[in-house]
Amino acid sequence: MLYNLYFHPLSKFPGPWWAAISHGHEFYFDVILYGRFFKQIEKMHEKYATRLTLSLPCPIVRINPREIHINDPDFYDSIYASSAHIRNKDPGHIIFGSAPRALVSTISHSQHRLRRSILSPFFSKASILRVEPLIQAKADRLIARLEEVGEEGRTVDLYIALTAFASDTVSEYAYGVGYTNLEARDFNGYMHETITRLMHTVHVARFFPFLFPILSLLPVGLARRLSPGLGKILEYRAVMARFVARALHEKGGEGKERATLFEALASPSVPEQERTAARIEDEAWVVNLAASETVARALTMLVFFVVKNERVLRTLRGELKPVMQMSECGSTWKQLEALPYLTAVIHESLRLSFGPATRLPRISPDKPVVYKDWVIPPGHPMSSSVWYLNVNPTLYPDPLVFRPERWLEAAAQGARLPLFNFGRGARACLGINLAYAELYLVAASFIHRLCTPPYCIRLLDNPSVEDMMPYRDLVMGASKKGFFGLKIGVVRDGGEESGDEEVGRGE
Repeated sequence: MLYNLYFHPLSKFPGPWWAAISHGHEFYFDVILYGRFFKQIEKMHEKYATRLTLSLPCPIVRINPREIHINDPDFYDSIYASSAHIRNKDPGHIIFGSAPRALVSTISHSQHRLRRSILSPFFSKASILRVEPLIQAKADRLIARLEEVGEEGRTVDLYIALTAFASDTVSEYAYGVGYTNLEARDFNGYMHETITRLMHTVHVARFFPFLFPILSLLPVGLARRLSPGLGKILEYRAVMARFVARALHEKGGEGKERATLFEALASPSVPEQERTAARIEDEAWVVNLAASETVARALTMLVFFVVKNERVLRTLRGELKPVMQMSECGSTWKQLEALPYLTAVIHESLRLSFGPATRLPRISPDKPVVYKDWVIPPGHPMSSSVWYLNVNPTLYPDPLVFRPERWLEAAAQGARLPLFNFGRGARACLGINLAYAELYLVAASFIHRLCTPPYCIRLLDNPSVEDMMPYRDLVMGASKKGFFGLKIGVVRDGGEESGDEEVGRGE
């Protein structure tokens, strides 16, 4: 403890003494108080001034014995640097301990680069454009199912429905056989429950990394009796294993055109140690979870804010109407990307959906990293949280206000506001093109078909902006009760567009 406090290479950095001596405080706030350490980091920045400036908040703090946290958007690209700079993942902060062989869990810079090079072609914009008809078909089915829910007078958790859409889409694209969550009466809410249960375990698994490898050996039936949540996680892993087994069985020679991601991972051209069943299962698990969660959350926030704001909804409907009516097949991703207000709404929705609430530390193993007159020694984790950057009042005045116009105003001045949800550098989100295609196609269809007469959306339970903001860091943000969602009713009122006064029925 004395070494950590007085002689450690990070001892000169500002921060509380109790953060310097052990990880006990982090364990308390993340495990005992259930994902609340990210708020303590915010308090540290607010409290500790530095010799750089007497003003608060302090931009750099030591948050535990070995890690520095920097809250400065101008320094983000130095932490999450391009492939020209070696950045390893912090082995002490692997958030997907249930998938240790996946790309997202890969510690080494060089191994990550190899694994990413195998996956990258499947997530290029050209590849996603080729499967746009698949995405549009899933979006159309989602809207049709929501219309059915409305006709039956039922309500639905929109986040669960959107998770079903995203999961069905990525599974069909990646595995060649899609799930059928959209066809289930409740949109197979177990998928959402599985993700939620998994997120509830991340901090325990981070402090006790040996637990999940042991628990994963249990038979599904026994695991279900011990813990319904664990049973659901292992059951979902078993589904992944079946998909991977089929891909390995059907792999072909070099001349075969591989239609799925996992056939490519099993290709003989991939190094043998990189195409084991366990490695591919881990990748399958994470691809589905990550692709489902990010898109579903951003679209849920989009609907929440747009339906509550009549002016935004009217403007958006006016911009979409001529494009959506151009052909019976609807609009294309390329056409929708060219719409400035829709683009601004999507960016603002992404900003306030935050992406990961958790921090993602990086390590420069061979060179010090300099922040102003502070030198972060090699080998020490450094991080910057998307949560703080996305509500930075300098970048985004009135940061918790949903105002798409801020993006248009910046563009008019020749500037481009940053967006941190997908990360930066060599480890930036691989699925960004798939995510944007889904965001544009679903947002346009949802607004044009369900927020335009004769349909409108009613938000139930009177949710506030505060209700939708992260209270807990469970990798993604969660409410005080430990989940995220938005209950809606799809209302058919028979109104005509010209005389409709209840544009969105926000409450």
